Amino acid sequence: MLLALSLLVTPPEPIAVEVTGMAPQIALAEQTARKEGWARHCAGRAGEETVLRFTLPAGWSEDRVEAALGGRAPYVSGVSFYHAGEALRATCDREPIVMRAAPTSVLLIGTMAALSPLVAVARSCGFLQAYVRDWKEGDIPGVDKPRPDFKTLDAGENTVPHYGPVICFVQMRGRKP
Repeated sequence: MLLALSLLVTPPEPIAVEVTGMAPQIALAEQTARKEGWARHCAGRAGEETVLRFTLPAGWSEDRVEAALGGRAPYVSGVSFYHAGEALRATCDREPIVMRAAPTSVLLIGTMAALSPLVAVARSCGFLQAYVRDWKEGDIPGVDKPRPDFKTLDAGENTVPHYGPVICFVQMRGRKP
């Protein structure tokens, strides 16, 4: 009886993991894969993002894979698993995720000291024209006047059609190089 209950509670061991992300995220995923002995199975696209599938050595749990990919704050945009008995899709190509929101070019607000280093992060994630500028009314709806020393990190373009770069920026902005 206990064996039957443990089988119900314990998820099956994953045989492969797919990760999605922009260039800096994918570079970290490939570094993790080399370190952990995961074999690259295929590469594809999901809009602006790269999708990589790695086959996993025996003994890897989903929790262990997620921990290797950054734990509660993963550095990749997406993680999905294949388990024993599931057929691997023939390709790593996926439909892109589409965001729906009011147009904005604002990535973040803050002090010049806080935002300046994040310009490089935004550019590495795909916002090649990102820059820090003075705050403009309407940068963040409902915020009338930020602190006098606050600036705006502007993507240089509307961020809404760019799910991959936005998520990359969110995931990578707090990581140490």
